[in-house]
Amino acid sequence: MRKNPTALWSRSIAALVGGYICANALAIALTGVLPTEKDSAVISGMMMTFALYALAIMWVFSAKTAKRAWLGLTIATALSITFWIVKRQLGDQP
Repeated sequence: MRKNPTALWSRSIAALVGGYICANALAIALTGVLPTEKDSAVISGMMMTFALYALAIMWVFSAKTAKRAWLGLTIATALSITFWIVKRQLGDQP
């Protein structure tokens, strides 16, 4: 990683804000897939958020560039939201 303060700030914001949004989007998408009761699935999904958030933070700082970090978080979040919307439209999730 270069000694560029702008890149460091960008990665930090990506890790804190983007990682949080991405982890929650993934957890919500996974909640509809878990083969348990709705209450247990929601609790399990929210518990997974902590691990997913930690993984997102580690991935952001291991990416080659800040742009790649943002792109990866954006794609993962978009896919999760799309999966959730499709599941909801099909009627599998109330």
